[in-house]
Amino acid sequence: MHEPLKEGPLLAPATKTLVIVAIALVVCLVLLFVLFVEWVPPVSSTHGTLWVLRQRIALYVAEHDELPADLSRLPRIPKKGNETVDGWGREIIYSHDESGMVTLCSYGADGKEGGQNEDEDMIGTFNPFQDEGSWISEPNLPHPRRQR
Repeated sequence: MHEPLKEGPLLAPATKTLVIVAIALVVCLVLLFVLFVEWVPPVSSTHGTLWVLRQRIALYVAEHDELPADLSRLPRIPKKGNETVDGWGREIIYSHDESGMVTLCSYGADGKEGGQNEDEDMIGTFNPFQDEGSWISEPNLPHPRRQR
């Protein structure tokens, strides 16, 4: 009735070679990604973004003698991160009062006011007209202007 199944290789030798090469290529790509792609934690990325935004706002004020209406009007700084989003992809909150005091804010990982650790708010205030204000640094990291 039925012919008995013949024992033999499951894959032809050329197919085996192709599968091995494909697996090796995937492994190499993963290793290259892990070894050479720099990953910056979202809290550190946000901290850096806030500092660059502060510099960009100061440049805008120096050129226009007024605060920008929003962050999209800021000049770009070559070779710096010029984004206006925090490390979690949310827009940095920008506001200022009548005296010129600027506030930049990220509500952290959860995007909500308050919190601890990665959920902690990062808020910086400064007056680009008078170089006044305070800058809240990352939790457990030294403030860049603090003397050591």
